[in-house]
Amino acid sequence: MANCQYLQPNTLRTQAYYQRRMTLAIGVSLIALSLPLIPLLSIPIAVGTRHLYKRTGRLLSGAVGEEKVVKLLRHIPDRYTLFNNVRVPTDKGFRELDIVIVGENGLIFVIEVKNMRGKIKISNINPRQWRQTWAGKTKIFPSPVHQLQGQVFALKDYLKNKGLPSWIEGAVVFSHRFVDMDEMLTIFPTLVLDDLLTYLQSFDSMRPQPRATAMIEAIAELVPQSQSARYNGHTLDNKRTAN
Repeated sequence: MANCQYLQPNTLRTQAYYQRRMTLAIGVSLIALSLPLIPLLSIPIAVGTRHLYKRTGRLLSGAVGEEKVVKLLRHIPDRYTLFNNVRVPTDKGFRELDIVIVGENGLIFVIEVKNMRGKIKISNINPRQWRQTWAGKTKIFPSPVHQLQGQVFALKDYLKNKGLPSWIEGAVVFSHRFVDMDEMLTIFPTLVLDDLLTYLQSFDSMRPQPRATAMIEAIAELVPQSQSARYNGHTLDNKRTAN
């Protein structure tokens, strides 16, 4: 089992549930106020409430995807240390990293998770835009590889400022079981969930990096200190387990 003491409850799930509660509370209140005064106004309010409620499904989908990856990674050998919900400070605020893995050799992996289904391709017009095609509909979304590149640079700079030169790899993982991707030449690999463990194991023979323990401690500073040290995907302890 991997070292999971730094795993946290999924923040996307918390955000989604909060937004759903607020959307329903505000929507129902507005409908109740409009019915006796302007009954027809309740119709667009109901439509808007339904639209906002459905949008929270994207957050929940993201949460489910990240939890799938965490569930898989929990069973890798204990020479790996796992982090999630990592917020790296930058000059412009913070970079949020889905999952960070540190091996005993000091090699660091940043994993960007996308829980998207359908056909995934890079746009022929703009490589920073990708296309998702599902059920006859096409959606354009920002390149997760470009997003991941910024995350890797941010974490590398953070560790460098702490006197910790690092070797950081990255991968985009599509966790939905109904995803289909073309082979894509990008600076970071794009993987389906089943290929993630093979990807990690391909680095086992890498030369150990210095100060691996110090890197783990530095990254641990980027997760909420008041949260649990043990996380099983749903439950949370209030006290961090001792190292």
